[in-house]
Amino acid sequence: MVSFKKHIERFAALNGPSARARGRAIKNFAGAMGFVYFGTVNTTKDDEIIRGLTVSPSHQDSHYSVGAYEDYDVSLVDRLDVVTDANGAITRHQWLIMETKLKYPPEPHIFIHPKGQTGFTHLFSAISHLPLAHGLTYPPVFNDHYEIYTRPDDLVELTTIISDDTARILAAHFWPFAIEVYNGSLFLYSLHKELSEKLLDTMIKNSVWLAQTLDTNTEVE
Repeated sequence: MVSFKKHIERFAALNGPSARARGRAIKNFAGAMGFVYFGTVNTTKDDEIIRGLTVSPSHQDSHYSVGAYEDYDVSLVDRLDVVTDANGAITRHQWLIMETKLKYPPEPHIFIHPKGQTGFTHLFSAISHLPLAHGLTYPPVFNDHYEIYTRPDDLVELTTIISDDTARILAAHFWPFAIEVYNGSLFLYSLHKELSEKLLDTMIKNSVWLAQTLDTNTEVE
């Protein structure tokens, strides 16, 4: 019975008016940017998967698009995951994910979590290797908006590639997006239920600016 309910929830999420509106916004953005639009992708093929913390055996990706912006390779996908907890309750998680390939990728795995956004909370049970970072001295405005997860051994490198000035800009212009740096890529996550070309334009400009900043700081480290 639970699996049937899960199937219905997934079908509604992928085919309802909200899903169609999300799809139109992504298609229009991809067309305006000159991106190649693939639509639904086969998540069993590694070369068609945007990875990061939201990858799961049950997620489904739609509106996959790829292209280039400011000399950076960028991919975009609308990811849905319908999960059932131990009590049989069904929860839908949906993220718009933008991946930007880094030219000088740093070593640390970093997740910058926007405070007040609960759409990522369930992921932390699977990332015990990535604890909440303590002892950081970033500006208060950043600490009001974000918290950082990374390995304790990577804290020194973290503060080198994400300076105080960068942290201030993240607080002012990135919240409520989540940010992940992992395996040579920068991931920007949006939990917005309603998508627009303006939102997507903000995401790609922010993502590429941060990619450039990380590359610069990592290259000169």
